[in-house]
Amino acid sequence: MTAARVGLDARGPFSNTRLADAGVERGVKVGNPVMNDRGLVGRVVGVTRGASRILMLTDIASRPPVPVVRERKS
Repeated sequence: MTAARVGLDARGPFSNTRLADAGVERGVKVGNPVMNDRGLVGRVVGVTRGASRILMLTDIASRPPVPVVRERKS
């Protein structure tokens, strides 16, 4: 887990992304979940040295992977 400052990102193929000031040097990887004090807000879609791009859950292109578990009731 790492903390980072996040700002708006007007560039890129997504309409609702943010840039964080943490990258590979702090262990950030593509696919990592992004959380704030209220819970899950997005996931990392790009990482460089010193920065990462976050795709917010509210973006129309966001498709978070969610496993479906089926239980057998006896």
